Amino acid sequence: MKYPITLVCAFLSALIIGCGSQNKKDNQKLPRKPQEHPIAMVVHRGANHLAPENTYPAAQKCIEMGLDYVEIDVRQSKDSVFYIIHDATVDRTTDGTGKIADLTSHEIDELDAGGWFDEAFQGEKIPQLVAYLDWIKGKAKVYLDVKAADLGKLVTMIQEKQMNDDVFFWFGDTLMTNEFREISPDLPLKINADNTEQAQEAIRKYQPQIIEMRASPAMDELIDWCQQRGIKAMVYVPDTADYRKVIHSKADMVNLDDPVLYLQLLGEGSPQNTSSR
Repeated sequence: MKYPITLVCAFLSALIIGCGSQNKKDNQKLPRKPQEHPIAMVVHRGANHLAPENTYPAAQKCIEMGLDYVEIDVRQSKDSVFYIIHDATVDRTTDGTGKIADLTSHEIDELDAGGWFDEAFQGEKIPQLVAYLDWIKGKAKVYLDVKAADLGKLVTMIQEKQMNDDVFFWFGDTLMTNEFREISPDLPLKINADNTEQAQEAIRKYQPQIIEMRASPAMDELIDWCQQRGIKAMVYVPDTADYRKVIHSKADMVNLDDPVLYLQLLGEGSPQNTSSR
């Protein structure tokens, strides 16, 4: 069958443009964090603007940018395998349905956790935590937001992998926080606080290594208060409008979603915080 030359040219042009667009996406040059910038960057669910959240590609983008921590969410399958996924169900971020806790590891490993974000990530899997930690060790540190897990088994895993200094934990559930501190008095723990009174109570109960606060008018005072007591101050910045505020602060750490924008703002000539820590 013969096709009109105009149709053939149109097809070839579309193919070339499409390939060029994909290559541009694949070869996107990412900014890198300057070594002299003292604020450790913690990236929420990995570089979730560039790749599907809580996946290897999302973490790889962070590594390429020279970032300090990748935040991941931890849950457990029906057969007690640890997975990295935020939601209690797989519905939003995979092509499957159902609760993680009701699915076996075999069922979870069959799911596509990338196609929902972009067809370029089709076939990406929900990472198993044990393999993910082996892969990321030495490349970036890890912030574990533990949603549901056997804490004794999880702590033992971290200790066996000799990653005590490469991770810190947070629990949205008070009972889990208490259990974690009973099991592990020394592993790094992050507690949220909005003011010095809440921070003081957190120290009394949990002896945290990190206090997280939101960017607010009280932020600078709370940062100083924590640092005077040997506790790292991490600022959670869900609003990109506050990135400059953190760049100019004395924070030890920043927890954010858009590291590319933060680094771009940092590269605009914002003064580097060189205070001792």
